[in-house]
Amino acid sequence: MTIALAVLRTLLGLCFVAAGIFQLIAFGTFTANFARWGLPVPGIIVVLVAAIEIVCGALLAVGALTRPVGLLLATLMVGAILTAGRVDGGPWLIAPPLLFALAVFFAWRSARFPGLTAERRPGVQ
Repeated sequence: MTIALAVLRTLLGLCFVAAGIFQLIAFGTFTANFARWGLPVPGIIVVLVAAIEIVCGALLAVGALTRPVGLLLATLMVGAILTAGRVDGGPWLIAPPLLFALAVFFAWRSARFPGLTAERRPGVQ
């Protein structure tokens, strides 16, 4: 079960990395979309969101800082639901809630089962 969850966490992180890279590649399209969704200074927000998705997705993929990274990515998904989901509907009402739930799950799981480091294992130096 732990291996399956690690694979799922890695795939989720890589999905965020891919989404962030795609936003930078299709910068003009995403800037137009962000403007249509009613966000101020869409060009800056596209770069900011893409950077957060790339960095946090990479951290999530390797299992580093899982709790804060998961919560930050979940917050981005709430923003996606409230902007793109509200205006466009369709897949924007399916994918972001799913990604939100997975990000919150891994944030919760990392707090509940933080892993055993040398300090937490008795008798290990």
